[in-house]
Amino acid sequence: MWRCVCDCGTVRDVQGYNLSSGKTNSCGCFSADVASRNNKKHGMRKSTEYRIWSLMIQRCHNKNNPGYRNWGSRGIKVCDAWLESFENFYKDMGRRPDGTSLDRIDNDGNYEPSNCRWATKRQQTLNRRVRRDSKTGVNGVSDCGNRYCAKYTKPCGKKVEKNFSKNKYGDREAFMLAVSARKYMEDNYDVK
Repeated sequence: MWRCVCDCGTVRDVQGYNLSSGKTNSCGCFSADVASRNNKKHGMRKSTEYRIWSLMIQRCHNKNNPGYRNWGSRGIKVCDAWLESFENFYKDMGRRPDGTSLDRIDNDGNYEPSNCRWATKRQQTLNRRVRRDSKTGVNGVSDCGNRYCAKYTKPCGKKVEKNFSKNKYGDREAFMLAVSARKYMEDNYDVK
């Protein structure tokens, strides 16, 4: 038996034959290091992008996930390439810019390269699906009895409202004017 000091500083007793045959060339740290490098596919397991990818898969494909009812149960899936590996997701989406999160352009569409983007909180807010209790079917447009109201909150927090009387314009035209006003507000009030 030989008392040996490894390059890492560990002291071990090793049989002479294992030293002369080359069977032992470290305390075990070398093998652990090689195994670690071989098992590491992308080195991004602790990254924000990896966490986003993992959560996306969970809410779309794991029925026990609390978010499943808003994604998976609605039929929203993750494309095969992204399900297969994080590397495919990262290759398509790239690094997440600061202040953004993963957004589907079409809220009823799947998670796939052509339907996903890194979006700001503001972009995500404007891209929400219409609430189930909406009487008009349009975000930001309400049926207020004798009028339609187009409502919008500017990035600075100021609320804007435009009303269109059903008596003055008729029901259909008042609705269309409110929808147009809301679209105008979205397109023009966020310009920096």
